[in-house]
Amino acid sequence: MKEAIRLFSTDDPAPLFASMIGVSYCDGSYHIRRTRSPLTVAEYILDGEGYVTVDGVDHPVTKDHVYILKSGVPHNYYSSAEHPWRKIFINIKGTLPTLLLKEYGLADCWLFDGAGLKPTFERIADLVFSEKSNEECQRILTGVFSELLMQLHRSRIRTEHAPEAVKLKDYLDANTQRLVGNAELAAQIYRSPDYCVKLFKKEYGTTPYDYQLEQKMQLARYMLRHTNMSVFAIAAELGYSDAHYFSGLFKRKQGACPKAYRNGNAE
Repeated sequence: MKEAIRLFSTDDPAPLFASMIGVSYCDGSYHIRRTRSPLTVAEYILDGEGYVTVDGVDHPVTKDHVYILKSGVPHNYYSSAEHPWRKIFINIKGTLPTLLLKEYGLADCWLFDGAGLKPTFERIADLVFSEKSNEECQRILTGVFSELLMQLHRSRIRTEHAPEAVKLKDYLDANTQRLVGNAELAAQIYRSPDYCVKLFKKEYGTTPYDYQLEQKMQLARYMLRHTNMSVFAIAAELGYSDAHYFSGLFKRKQGACPKAYRNGNAE
């Protein structure tokens, strides 16, 4: 078989970094076995047929499928000899991939419909032959991997929830910098505010307002832990013109004011 690959190494591994990317032109000899793999593997099947073994069962994986195999578990996958795979892959190391999979609700999934994801993986393939530095490639690849998980997360949500509810949630996610009222939200699907609130509560188990508030608090926690932004700047970023009001709201939700939270969770 043939492969076009690019290897990366680092003396100071980041929580998420690509160790290898490539394009595989498989044949009947292609078979990967790893016991307690240190890698998280993400692959997109361009064409051909093959199998991934999960819990002792061989599952067929064909064109436009994406599979993600987590680190820490056995990996076993192989190509058909009659119709061998051609695929793009990225091998990821570090502690963050497993956490990201959990946060995106993908920890218990491994096989996905990859329709629409080919351009994302082609960005990986382009770097195999690129003259960009390893550092620049790592920056791009960590972003691509995160983008891939977000795309898979959104795709899964769209199949699990009513299309109108998904549209509402997408609108809220795109407007975390301000508070979206029920009337404005309902206008996105040409429904009444009452219908909108009931639909959202049915699909997501919370009201639009409470969902927005939790998203804002999640972003606030992240910025307090990982940035040097002032409380005033964080409040403004989340759509609160009154930093004192924001601080009181944060304390009611988190049990500590923003400054105390930052001091207790410094990294």
